[in-house]
Amino acid sequence: MIAERSITIQQFLPKVIFWVIGAIIASAASALLSSRIFGNPLQIFLFAAVVILPLLLANKPRSALYIIIFLPVLGELGRLSIGAGGLSLSGIDLATTGTGTLAADIFIPIFLFGWLISRSEIRVRQHANKTGSEVCEANTISPTTITQPPPPLTLPFTLFIIIATLSLIHSLTFLPAQDVAAGSLYLIRFLEYGLLYFVTIHALKTHPDPRSSTKNIITAITISALIIAIIGFIQLVIFPNLTALEQAGYDPHINRLVATWLDPNFLGGFFAFIISILLGIMLFTKKIAHKTGLLFIIAILATALFFTYSRSAYLALATGIFIISLIQSRKILLITLALFLIGLSISPRAQERVGELTQSMAAITGASAQTPDPTAKLRLESWGQTIQLIQKRPLLGSGYNTLRSVNFQEGFIQSPDTHSAAGSDSSLLTILATTGILGFIPFLLLYLIPIKTAWQNLRDKKIPALSKGFSLGLIGAIAALLVHSIFINSLLFPQILIFFWISLGLLKTKKEALIFKTLDFKDHIPYN
Repeated sequence: MIAERSITIQQFLPKVIFWVIGAIIASAASALLSSRIFGNPLQIFLFAAVVILPLLLANKPRSALYIIIFLPVLGELGRLSIGAGGLSLSGIDLATTGTGTLAADIFIPIFLFGWLISRSEIRVRQHANKTGSEVCEANTISPTTITQPPPPLTLPFTLFIIIATLSLIHSLTFLPAQDVAAGSLYLIRFLEYGLLYFVTIHALKTHPDPRSSTKNIITAITISALIIAIIGFIQLVIFPNLTALEQAGYDPHINRLVATWLDPNFLGGFFAFIISILLGIMLFTKKIAHKTGLLFIIAILATALFFTYSRSAYLALATGIFIISLIQSRKILLITLALFLIGLSISPRAQERVGELTQSMAAITGASAQTPDPTAKLRLESWGQTIQLIQKRPLLGSGYNTLRSVNFQEGFIQSPDTHSAAGSDSSLLTILATTGILGFIPFLLLYLIPIKTAWQNLRDKKIPALSKGFSLGLIGAIAALLVHSIFINSLLFPQILIFFWISLGLLKTKKEALIFKTLDFKDHIPYN
């Protein structure tokens, strides 16, 4: 009797906590709406979309993932701010552009809160099932899921979060507490975005047709990338000069495709990542219609990438295509090279950028004493300063996301408010400088383990064609992103992190594929 009462309490306690906190949020929402933004339909819609909607989707992770996948379409224009004027889109007003919080930074943690509470409730029901103290409910997931091994990235992800936290604690010995607190917020964001990997895996495992669900998520990612590219083409025509945004903290890009991200380098790296994945899938697609459609989409995204005129993006895409061609088809490399040369022949701007890239690479490798262009020169100086920081604190680094404060403390920058002072123009160097060798190793494993898993899928004859194609594309995509991150801090860019973590969640190991075949969901309501 006592045991049954204990189980009942455990079962309903998470639900009570969920609704109590939900009531608090709803009360705060009512106060905000009545005193600040009542009467403005757009602001009310924004509030509902990023605060109330994720709570409603706590039991529907697939639906939430679809929304999260499309949030990057808003880019910098989707930043939200709550102040004296209430909730607003800060990206619309030039005076506030670049301020506020990304919509995804609000939506994701609220959804994760509800999702984790919901998961704890399901685990209690599974425990009751296992002990025989309660009859199995209709929407309870099969107990066989309890015996599944943890996802492959669980250990390195957990280790990195722990070490990054320790690095922040250690940084209290030489940095002000407010600077460390700021770094902790960015670590929390990295943790939240990383949890999308586990959400994706859970959403697939609890769906009656994981393969169909995987296709749908890949389709959503593709559509999101296409929308961003189309917006970029429109922006290139009607708003080709970003000089007016310089006062808001953005670089004055002229005649470059930036879309809503307002940065051609990050956008180009994102396109290189997506193109690599789609190229891998296309090579394993047998239907001519599907293959033709994928080629058309790849052509659109590649054209968008071309007009970013981002040297790092060119190099990233070249890396991804080279890796994929080396593994699967050398013809792809020749065709791509021919198309790129045609593009160069008709675009003087692209010729200039590729020439600068060649000079910069020669200067970096020491093959030439010629001075690189100003951007590359600043990047080399930033690398040198970051290497000095690594040498000073090699084990735990200076604390996650504290480079801005440390650079100012060391005299590398004139002011901690300097634009782009929070990174070193290289994700790997940034992680090494802020979390040390102890943090760098598990961080690197987050990229190496998926490459190993994808490679094993390619060599396994039992893996279906879609998984093989996705695995091939992901190998190229990760390689492209790693190369891109040498020059741009793209591994920590929130918009890219969304697609990266969800893509990793789609990568199935051989064991997971076998589990999907043996699980029987016919007697259970899909957990969506």
